[in-house]
Amino acid sequence: MAKLLLVVLLLTAPFIAFCDWDRNAAAARAEAREARREAIRDAQRFREDARRAAAEARENVREAVREAQRDLRHAQRDFDRAWRQAHRNIRWM
Repeated sequence: MAKLLLVVLLLTAPFIAFCDWDRNAAAARAEAREARREAIRDAQRFREDARRAAAEARENVREAVREAQRDLRHAQRDFDRAWRQAHRNIRWM
């Protein structure tokens, strides 16, 4: 009886151990798959944030260029006025 119990124990022990390893491996694969999905979601979110920041920076640059061009036009207009006034003053002298 003891020998029979020992044989049964020796035959079932590896099966139980390997099944446990298989369950652990499946759990590890599922955990890795979930971690990969989360990393992909994070990467997509970071990419979208970067895209929005780049679009905002481009718009800020465009606005700065428009403002500089407007300031340049005003300065050119003021210079032209001053030039014409100086030219008039010289002709009246």
